Amino acid sequence: MFPRQVTQVMTVDRRADQSLASTSTGTRRELVGRLPVVVAILLGATYLGIRLANLGSLPMVSDEGTYIDWGVRAWHARDLSDWLASLEDGKQPLLAWLMIPFLSVIPDRLIAGRMTSIACGAVNVALMWLVASRLGEPWGQRTSRLAGPIAGALYVIAPVAVVHDRMALYDTLVTTASLLVLLTTIHWSERPGWMRMILVGFAIAISVLTKLSALFFVGLVPAVAIAWNPTSRKQWWQLAQAGFIGAGAYSILYLSPIVDNLANGNFGRYSLTFTEVMNFPFTLWWANAEFVAGTLTTYIGLPLLLASVAALISMFGQADSDAGRAPPTTTSRGRSAFIIAVWILVPVAAFVLTAKLIYSRYVVFVLISTLIPTAIGAARAAVSWRSLLPNTGTPDPTRRLGNVLQASIWSLWACSIVVSCSTFIWPLINAPAEAPWMNDRRYITDRFQYIESNYAGYGLAELLAFLEKSRSEHPETGIVVITRTATGMPRDAIFAYLRDHPGVTLGYVDETRAVGDRLSTEPDRASFQAGRGAPIYYALTDAPGGEQERRFAMLNPTAHLLLDIPKPGDHSRFKLFQINWTPPAPDNVFSGTTPVIDTSIRLEGFRLDTPKVRAGSDARVVLYWTTKQGLAKDLTVFAHLISGAAPTGGVRVAQRDSRPGNGAQPTTGWRPGDFIADRYDIRVPMGTPPGTYRLVVGMYDLATMERMAATTADGSGASWPTDGTRPKSGAIDGENRVYLGDVTVE
Repeated sequence: MFPRQVTQVMTVDRRADQSLASTSTGTRRELVGRLPVVVAILLGATYLGIRLANLGSLPMVSDEGTYIDWGVRAWHARDLSDWLASLEDGKQPLLAWLMIPFLSVIPDRLIAGRMTSIACGAVNVALMWLVASRLGEPWGQRTSRLAGPIAGALYVIAPVAVVHDRMALYDTLVTTASLLVLLTTIHWSERPGWMRMILVGFAIAISVLTKLSALFFVGLVPAVAIAWNPTSRKQWWQLAQAGFIGAGAYSILYLSPIVDNLANGNFGRYSLTFTEVMNFPFTLWWANAEFVAGTLTTYIGLPLLLASVAALISMFGQADSDAGRAPPTTTSRGRSAFIIAVWILVPVAAFVLTAKLIYSRYVVFVLISTLIPTAIGAARAAVSWRSLLPNTGTPDPTRRLGNVLQASIWSLWACSIVVSCSTFIWPLINAPAEAPWMNDRRYITDRFQYIESNYAGYGLAELLAFLEKSRSEHPETGIVVITRTATGMPRDAIFAYLRDHPGVTLGYVDETRAVGDRLSTEPDRASFQAGRGAPIYYALTDAPGGEQERRFAMLNPTAHLLLDIPKPGDHSRFKLFQINWTPPAPDNVFSGTTPVIDTSIRLEGFRLDTPKVRAGSDARVVLYWTTKQGLAKDLTVFAHLISGAAPTGGVRVAQRDSRPGNGAQPTTGWRPGDFIADRYDIRVPMGTPPGTYRLVVGMYDLATMERMAATTADGSGASWPTDGTRPKSGAIDGENRVYLGDVTVE
């Protein structure tokens, strides 16, 4: 009996041990299953912490102002031209469109614009995880599972990503497009199908609506598909359909009459022509190669760059000892390495050989791609390191020694990478002027652009604060802010903040003209408000004693300097001047009796430049129109000089009939909120008797010759006097004519 009892006890213990082992294994699997979620949460929290911390520490730079202003215009779009405002500078509009949700909820325009890049960067973290996992599959499941989170972590701390995710520029979005194209292409090539093809087409559409430099990686789609799965070439027609989807999205831009600007904005200014490339400009090529190398070492860092090169080379080598089983549908290691190499090297070669003008941010998507082989290499090293743990070792001492060496090297590299990235991230967040920006005076590098030069926004906040204070001090007239015509800083930065700001009227002037001359000869909302007494300010940014400043001082000798704010390094300064201007004739502004034509067109005021004329000369009047809604009618304006004071009739001695703007601003093109300064020169015939004549205006439909009804905004009708005296300006007679004033013929 005793042996049998012992056997029963041992059996029970064995079953208990098996049950405990099973429970332990299940718990471990559950924990392992939850680990990616925990890692993703930690990555997300770290990402947001680094990206959001002190987000406005770097002032707005020139191109940020331009892009945010496009976003503001798209947000308040009145017609297609506002949606496609970026075409004015030859750029695609997707970034401006994506800014709209952030602009609508975040008051600070700079923060709203930068939040767009941060959102795209968050998508990039996920895409880096997925792409690295897929490209790491040939080395086994363990490597694949580790490569993804490592790639995401590298993106979170890499200086190139931190810098550009914290700026409202195109380049984070271009990176998003690049990773989307790569991921969807691999996904399609594994099992070609129509739904997967549509995803590829969607990624291509995003790319071509972002920037045409996307063609550098969109053109690699067939090569990537065939390299990942050679049999996918049999479905080439499906891949062509994806290209058609992208082309269809791009064709949206042809709704704009200025779509041809894209050729100059993407190629003409920045790229060599084929003929120029065939002239073999070796000096330029060498300079471009040096520039790209400098960008790599600055924003990737030498430790991370060396790790990337070493990892990419090793990917063409032998298999790992403890990689785990690779999925049966996965391509070979060499093909995966080939895809990564091509994705990095082809765009770099294209930039080096074709770029006429290159900035570091243009190659951001390439720099981000270099993190992928680093992540895969680190994952392989981690798997090798795992084989050194108890119960996971390998019986081959030589291979075990190699694993020790590989793990040690990668551990040292990991520490140096973290230290290298931290030395950039900390000053970038807390004191951007002290960050180790790329700073090579042979090129237009980032310290010059973002910190020291005319492109930099240091001083902009102080200028805006001064303008806001002045606006609050002039509630009746508001203020007028003028900048030079050229896009960038300060024009677009000021427009980005103040375009729709109540009480602020914006305008610009060619820097070869005096501000007063521009206001006198080109009437618009700015001259109208200035004529009402609004203070006029002119903002510029230039080097001390620079060409812009000297020219401005020569053309505007009476301008009064109000602000002089140096930028770091004192290579450039922000300056604000007040302009003294006397209009050639006073503007007449209607108040409650503002005339209204055809229920929606308001005549806000007018300027009579020539109240006295001689027979044979012109009487000039400028009409200031606004509209509450778009107009379907193509109306003609009439301006008549008539005799007599009766509410009807009168002898017409001179007239000028024309569509607004001398035909260039038809009412069918007016948009809600537009301000139209409409000038008319009324020729007084020879032989006209001297005397005083009434100037009346109105509108009619040329197609039907029907005169549009005229009333007043307050509904009073501005009744015509019945005692024969002269009416008040803005009065409406019995023939739907608005009386403006008198013109004396001498």
